[in-house]
Amino acid sequence: MCATLTPFFGHERWTETAASARAEYNAYVRSSGSGCDAVADFATATEDPADRRRFLPALDIGDHLHPDTAGLQAMADVIDLTVFGPPTGPVVEPTLVVGLKSRHNQRYVSADGGGDQPLIANREAIGLWEEFDLIPQTDGTYALRAHANNEYVTAAATQPLIASATTVQIAPVGAGADRDRSLRRATRCRSSRTAACTRHRTAVA
Repeated sequence: MCATLTPFFGHERWTETAASARAEYNAYVRSSGSGCDAVADFATATEDPADRRRFLPALDIGDHLHPDTAGLQAMADVIDLTVFGPPTGPVVEPTLVVGLKSRHNQRYVSADGGGDQPLIANREAIGLWEEFDLIPQTDGTYALRAHANNEYVTAAATQPLIASATTVQIAPVGAGADRDRSLRRATRCRSSRTAACTRHRTAVA
């Protein structure tokens, strides 16, 4: 994706030569011969219709060169996200190791029995069984993988949470009780009423 250059008339570095170069560049980017797969037309999004050499005053941070918050939003709005297509490829590698601390009893959640037992908040310190990889997924959610057995935390039917899944999956809403649904976190380190997600240490690749 290519982008056009925003106006900057009124800025101390504006010159007729620079303005001509911007116009030539923008015309090239918009042309069929540019080779661009798509164009984010930031120039059109931010120019003052009364004088296209200038930033629209409502989008100008005040230096006649940079957009304000509204200007940034106007620029974002012209980006066609469909150009990038749906998320593809493998799950992103884990970037963080976390411990889960219960707000109810202030103890850490453990994958007891080396992961063979349901998760329970019964530990006063973090050890191997209390460590989990917080793994971002391509759809913006997260999965938890227990260090105790290197398996994913899952909500199997109506059973307690347990680290027993070998892959990350999520069942559609209303699926049968016999379908395993891997626990996927929609927000980073935001928890239920009973558990808080606390940063333990950053994973080293």
